[in-house]
Amino acid sequence: MSQGNGDSEARLRRLEDLEEIRALKLAWGRHLDSKNYEGMASLFHEDGEFIAPLGTGKGPTEILAQLNKRLAPISAGYHYYCNTEISLDGDRADMRVMFFYVQPDSVGWPKAWIAGHYDEKVRRDDGRWLYEEVRITIDIGWAPYNADAPKT
Repeated sequence: MSQGNGDSEARLRRLEDLEEIRALKLAWGRHLDSKNYEGMASLFHEDGEFIAPLGTGKGPTEILAQLNKRLAPISAGYHYYCNTEISLDGDRADMRVMFFYVQPDSVGWPKAWIAGHYDEKVRRDDGRWLYEEVRITIDIGWAPYNADAPKT
């Protein structure tokens, strides 16, 4: 049974949207691991919210200030993202993304400091997907900016 051209176009648009949303997460990670906090903040809508153990912010300016305050003093590490779930509904989507954060220990071996997840809301405006909300939860471990984190 053949499908109509409109159905194929809708399916293709859905696949393109899903890939653009995944690319948004990859841009987040690239900016984060290179300590480009301006780049990270630019991925939010003007009314976007950031809610994380390191602090909160609303809008790119507040988010940038919070990232600089808490993350600039620590060495860069590496984030690994996996098990991405995306629930797409037109110009909005919800995402859950698992992550691991790895940083060298005192002798240079990689150490997984954190395992956690992101709950994210994204919205497309003017053809571009941006974050409406990013909520970070640490499920295992300690963030290196946390004063209670064990020293290695």
